[in-house]
Amino acid sequence: MNKTKSCCLFEDQLEFFSPMPHRIKGTERDGLPESFDLHVAPSACGRRMAIGSYQRNSRNRRAHLYISESDIVSGCYEDLVPEAVAQILATVKPAPRAISVIVTCIDDLLGTDHEALLMLLQKSFPETHFCIRRVDPIRRHTAPPPPVNMQVSMFSMLDPSTVREDAINLIGNMPPIVKDSELFSLAGEMGLQVRQIDDCATFDDFLAMSRSRLNLVTTPIGLAAAQEMEQRLGLPYLYAPGTYRIEKISAAYQAIAERTGKALPDLSSYQETARREIAAARARLGDTPIVVDSSGDFRPLSLARTLLEYGFCVRLVTENLIFDGDLTDYHWLRENHPEVEILPPNSAELDRRSEELAGCLCIGFSSAYLLNAKHLVDFPDLFFFYGFHAVHVLMERMIAACDCEADFGKIMRESEGMAK
Repeated sequence: MNKTKSCCLFEDQLEFFSPMPHRIKGTERDGLPESFDLHVAPSACGRRMAIGSYQRNSRNRRAHLYISESDIVSGCYEDLVPEAVAQILATVKPAPRAISVIVTCIDDLLGTDHEALLMLLQKSFPETHFCIRRVDPIRRHTAPPPPVNMQVSMFSMLDPSTVREDAINLIGNMPPIVKDSELFSLAGEMGLQVRQIDDCATFDDFLAMSRSRLNLVTTPIGLAAAQEMEQRLGLPYLYAPGTYRIEKISAAYQAIAERTGKALPDLSSYQETARREIAAARARLGDTPIVVDSSGDFRPLSLARTLLEYGFCVRLVTENLIFDGDLTDYHWLRENHPEVEILPPNSAELDRRSEELAGCLCIGFSSAYLLNAKHLVDFPDLFFFYGFHAVHVLMERMIAACDCEADFGKIMRESEGMAK
């Protein structure tokens, strides 16, 4: 089975801190329905996660098992996990259908046998589904990186099924794809239901994803999970990550129709509308320099290439971790536009470009903040945009950003209010 591969463009170096706005509203979905999280960590790490749970208003569905130095040295902390699970199932009402055991960086150093622990938990509590997830920033530049592992572990709780329903799953997009995307209406015309985690009201809704006909992988983050499900569940996948290229969007919909045996509705009106919106944005921006930020798009190299092909003036891209599927875009940029700089996010080099790029338009908050950019295309929405609708949103926001100057103080104040 192929694994998701990634590589780092730059070695670790001096970085500035960019205070990303708090985007998590207390009412937003946080995890699977009818599930519970057990954080296993030393007290310092656990304290940070507990504060995050409080901010997300999710403290009633999370518990924290603090392990001591003696637990770590003796190696007996694994014995504490089943005891904590038994206490959760006895006290939380209604009892959770699934429990995620979340471990931190120290677990990588201890070398816990996760498979043995999962087998023990499943045998001891057969009515409950389990997975083990890592919160390990020390492995953020490893292959596969933590977000990929999280997707694999979460979908590992799906059970095999011999039933196939007229439905497709959206894999890899966290947050959910916004319902304004034509993906949902086109799927409806083809007689397909679209399933994504954030639409699941119950744990049974989540389990129903194993009965779908196809996994649609919308970001590189979900590719390894889809590959694992194809092998373990016999559930095929289609890798069609979000893009702003009209021909690739059309090809993705054609592939969905072919893989599900459905007739694809006419896409010509969507294509023409997208072309008009791109032309309008290009005319409005002119030669305005553009910075594409990895905090503003899952695939900044792909977006930079697309904007250049549409005639926009891209000057800088911030990215460090590249999935193998995006290497083509990286090499295309280096060969066709060597003048476009590629820097790691939060690089100290950005401060040296602040005067040169002060009048630029940044797509993404992080680099805009460090450059003190004049114009910002921000994505505070807790949604993922996909298809022709993504083109519409981006062009609309690029035009709007040209008509106003970024107020970073206001953004941070509003985000702080959201966190309370």
